[in-house]
Amino acid sequence: MIVVAPWLIGLSMTSSKLEMSSALPAAIDAGSGDMSDGARLQSVAPSGREIWLDALKVCSVLGVIGIHVTADSAGLPYASSSVEDRLAPALGRSLATIFNYPIFFVASFFLLAGSVRSGSADYLGIVGVRIRRLIPPFLVWSLIYLAFRNVKAIAFGYETYYWQELATPLSWVKYLLIGSAQYHLHFLPTLVLLTLFYPAFNVAKRWPQCALLLPVLLVLWPQLDSFVYEALADRPELLPLALSLTKALGSAGFAFVGFAFYTLHERENSRVAFIALTVGASTTLLASAFILVAEADATARSGEWLARDLPTHLAHYLAPGCVASLFLVLAKRFSSLVWTRLSSLSLGVYLFHPIVLDLLEDGERGWAVEPGPTVVFNFVVVTILSFLVVMSVARVAVLKKLFGVSGSSDG
Repeated sequence: MIVVAPWLIGLSMTSSKLEMSSALPAAIDAGSGDMSDGARLQSVAPSGREIWLDALKVCSVLGVIGIHVTADSAGLPYASSSVEDRLAPALGRSLATIFNYPIFFVASFFLLAGSVRSGSADYLGIVGVRIRRLIPPFLVWSLIYLAFRNVKAIAFGYETYYWQELATPLSWVKYLLIGSAQYHLHFLPTLVLLTLFYPAFNVAKRWPQCALLLPVLLVLWPQLDSFVYEALADRPELLPLALSLTKALGSAGFAFVGFAFYTLHERENSRVAFIALTVGASTTLLASAFILVAEADATARSGEWLARDLPTHLAHYLAPGCVASLFLVLAKRFSSLVWTRLSSLSLGVYLFHPIVLDLLEDGERGWAVEPGPTVVFNFVVVTILSFLVVMSVARVAVLKKLFGVSGSSDG
């Protein structure tokens, strides 16, 4: 729990100072005590967009791509290479992990908190907007990836096995409920599921300390996984469905963080609170980085993905939360509208990039390549091509919706 403590302390101090600033507006106006140099954690472009949030989403999609390119075409950490050659991709994966997909949850629920505040829609209205935005791309891309996998199955001679999977009704249940048509699609149904419970997360707007539920839920998550494995030992086909629920519960902590950050962003905080959150997030991020580097070293030495102990599990998921915290406190530093343009493409890039990576890796089969240069090359090519393709198809109205391209800073 040493990894968690600094960030928790910083967030607690920020929240307590927030309550003081809310209860004592006169003291703030008069400039008394620590309230004299209140640091407003806010950065809104003239267009109304949150540029710091745009930058956060762009960095997150780059992190996701970074994680995916650091495995070889078999999904392994370059097991056939030497320990020295495996180290660079493993370290790259650790760096990418701090910008992993939980950041999308924080950003999405931060934006949802603003929608709830406006009072422009009731529960069904708010949930309906998100479902209409996320479900069509999810369904279309599930079908696209099923078709893409079918082409690959035929090309590489395992179509019989794949067709057996398609003929199983439970497979289609998993495709629809947990996004198992492709490994990265899980994010969308999880986001929709968590949105159904947004009134619970809304409590964090009144009490930002609810963000401290994140480490609690992260600790609970692997315990529930262990229980599920034991309970369904005789029904392994149901494991993915049950484990998706434990993942959703663990991810719920990021929804609390998103709502809490909205309040911290909207109100004034004292310099002490500002510094506390910065130091707490930085210290926890540094501790997480040490753990992730140690994990990278162990992965390079073993040539396989290792089971995570609790500190490593916490480091994997607290690091993105700390990065989001630092982006929040540095919000005013982000002013370039380039972040805004790229952010509108981020969901489309997230959905599309595995196709580019798969085709690239298929083309590299049989090449005598070193892991380090290959990872860098694949990252650059996949990133550039994915953004260019999404940018091009976004010119067509129908395709724009299917690629999830946004015209505003929505979730």
